[in-house]
Amino acid sequence: MADDQSIRCAECDTPFIWTAGEQAGEPRPDVCPACRLLAPAAGRARGLVKWFSRAKGYGFITPIDGPDLFVHKSGLAAGYPFPRAGQLVEFTLAHRQRGIDTVTR
Repeated sequence: MADDQSIRCAECDTPFIWTAGEQAGEPRPDVCPACRLLAPAAGRARGLVKWFSRAKGYGFITPIDGPDLFVHKSGLAAGYPFPRAGQLVEFTLAHRQRGIDTVTR
């Protein structure tokens, strides 16, 4: 059986232990458990709501690594309240006729 290994997180540079039990059949992680929890789901991104107008039904999200993105109420997941300014949201991107749109919160 393998020994525990000390690994440095590629995201936050914090050392963490990859236990022998975790190593069984699993690829070596690049990031620590905390960063894995904070990362968005595969194929999704995160950003902060810049503003969203309930009256107009649209607003903008500022992603972590790019320009502001337009979001329309039709792209919001059913059953969720409208986003608030400053709220951290997770979304997917879709290409529309007018450019990139954010969808599915």
